[in-house]
Amino acid sequence: MVKTAISGNFCFSLSFALVLVKSVQMAGILQVFAFLIIPALIGKLFTGKPNKVLIGGWLLGFLSSSFGLFASYKWDLPTAPLIVASLSILYFLILLVKVAGKDRW
Repeated sequence: MVKTAISGNFCFSLSFALVLVKSVQMAGILQVFAFLIIPALIGKLFTGKPNKVLIGGWLLGFLSSSFGLFASYKWDLPTAPLIVASLSILYFLILLVKVAGKDRW
């Protein structure tokens, strides 16, 4: 049982590392790590439960990325920086609202 778990963890880690390296080569380090970190941070602002963090991060990450793609198409600007900027702006706006809400109460 232990050997199966160890080999499963190894296979997962190896495949994750390969996908990560290939993604960085294709899209760039800033965009890849923005997609990995910022949606999770956004989800974490709302709740501490892992499944809700995951769903919130997916939903808001999708909406923010869609906005970045739309803005890129509409204004003929580079896509990757707009997606990273929209993710970052969304995170800081939500953080600002949350901090301002705590100060009021």
